[in-house]
Amino acid sequence: MKPKNNKERQLSFFRFLGLFLLTVSAIVVAIFFTFKVPSKENKSLREKALIIEKEMSFQNDFYNEMTGIKNLIDSLDRIEPSRSNYLNTIINRKIVDLQKIIPTKDASYRYDYYMDITYLYLELLEGKDRLRSLNDTENLIDELKTEYEKCKDNLKLAERELRFK
Repeated sequence: MKPKNNKERQLSFFRFLGLFLLTVSAIVVAIFFTFKVPSKENKSLREKALIIEKEMSFQNDFYNEMTGIKNLIDSLDRIEPSRSNYLNTIINRKIVDLQKIIPTKDASYRYDYYMDITYLYLELLEGKDRLRSLNDTENLIDELKTEYEKCKDNLKLAERELRFK
């Protein structure tokens, strides 16, 4: 015996099955995105973290090199002038090496920032050289002043002798 509403029952069953599959697929898609999207986001964040770690490592190395150059520049005041040319050569070489390790692949502000720092060290080195040459000139001026005073005294003595003769 077949029921009279067999078509309606089948239609209702297929509607139920369709809605059931639609609901289950929506839940599966939601679960998929819940787990898949964060994994992609985590991968992206890990890549960014690696870039930041590399930058921090570079900054640490750059700072150590800067400190070494600063110590060499400061030691210019403590050495004799004959050795200053040799030390200047070493400092210039270190500054050039520092410029070579600056990453050029990013054209952001950081490249200009690091290059400006190296240029400031070059200007500091030039200023130290100028200061040293001015100190030498100052010593020469002091020597010439004492010599001038001696000549002045000798001239006074000579004038006295000429008056008495």
